[in-house]
Amino acid sequence: MVLALTAKKKIGFVNGKIPMPNLDSPLFEDWRSYNTMVLSWVINSMHIDVSNSIMYCETAREMWIELQDLFSQGNGPKIYNLQRE
Repeated sequence: MVLALTAKKKIGFVNGKIPMPNLDSPLFEDWRSYNTMVLSWVINSMHIDVSNSIMYCETAREMWIELQDLFSQGNGPKIYNLQRE
C-alpha cells in the first residue's frame, strides 16, 4: 500500500505530511476529494473483516493509525488469526 500511495503521490495523506486544511480554506474541497479517494483505495484493498473495523474513520491518516494499532506487534494473536483465515 505504501508503494502504491507513493507512486500516486498520495502517501502524505496517511503519514500526516498533507494535513487537513481549515474548512474555509480554498484547498479544503480538493483535500477532501483526495482524502476520500485514498480512503477508498485502502478500504478496497483489504479483507472485508478488516475494512469493517475501520470504516468509521473520516481521514486517511486516522485510518492508517487505526491499521497500525490493529496490526502492531501487540496484536500478535489477532494477526495470527487473520493469516490463518
